[in-house]
Amino acid sequence: DYATLMVIACNTLWIAVDAEFNDADLLMEAPIMFQVAEHLFCFAFFFEWIVRFSAFKDKKDCFRDTSFVFDTVLAWMSVGETWIMTCIVAFYFSGGAPQIGNTSVLRLFRLIRISRMARVLRLLRALPELMVLIKGVVSAGRSVFFTLCLLVVVLFIFAVAFKQLSKDTDFGEKYFQSIFGSMFSLLVYGTVPDMSEIILAASAEHFLFCAMLLAYIFVAFFTVLNLLIGVIVQVVDVVSQVENEEITVKDVRRRLLSALSKLFPDSRGEATRISKDDFQLLLTTADSARAINDLGVDVVGLLESEDFIFQDNNVGLGYTTDSIT
Repeated sequence: DYATLMVIACNTLWIAVDAEFNDADLLMEAPIMFQVAEHLFCFAFFFEWIVRFSAFKDKKDCFRDTSFVFDTVLAWMSVGETWIMTCIVAFYFSGGAPQIGNTSVLRLFRLIRISRMARVLRLLRALPELMVLIKGVVSAGRSVFFTLCLLVVVLFIFAVAFKQLSKDTDFGEKYFQSIFGSMFSLLVYGTVPDMSEIILAASAEHFLFCAMLLAYIFVAFFTVLNLLIGVIVQVVDVVSQVENEEITVKDVRRRLLSALSKLFPDSRGEATRISKDDFQLLLTTADSARAINDLGVDVVGLLESEDFIFQDNNVGLGYTTDSIT
């Protein structure tokens, strides 16, 4: 498993290197270093799939393992991209690169190459903390969806209002020419103004670029970063509760020791051994009773549980305070 995860991690980094330095759209046109690396990674993933598939005594059981099914899709996508598509291009198209529908076919190849990033999900499965966060985001998907629906409704209402009120004005001609354009202007300039420049540039280039960029903004900016804020707030709240409990416990121990020193001047702090009668006397003092009550412990119930605490005739005060707190 660790070797496989190491290969996946190296492949993930290699995808970034490939995207940065390999300008070829087809594997057969790439520099030899990139071709060798792709074939090695494809062989590693396919070999791993064969080993895992062979491990099933009843081959039909593999369809019940969702993890294996997901890895099967990724492995065969790698085989299809690296070996099958390369063979098709080499034998079907003359000259290597397809000449018919060149732009559309090359975009398809690029899309297939991007799909390799799905292997990163296998790394996430090895990190339980990340999977907890991802499952939390998925669980909140319904609430997020309806929140976005509410945002769309708000954008629509104000888009109609601005479209009507800014009619025949330069302001309206620039930002509110149509209902859809008005909603887009409100979204870009009113919701994410810091990112308006890149969103408009993506929109001018192609609608899909704009849609992908907005999807990234909603996922990374609104969902993940707000999730980070929620996690930090929750951690701070838990730490605050723990610290407050520790402070309360220390205060109760201090007040019990103070009451003990008043009742028994020769006591030696928590090392002092007390009997059941001494314990009853200690709890009857006003300061001790208030201290235990502040801790949320019922004094009467504590007296009824003294047989459990004093299984021996004499116990140390430190053990008694630990039992109370």
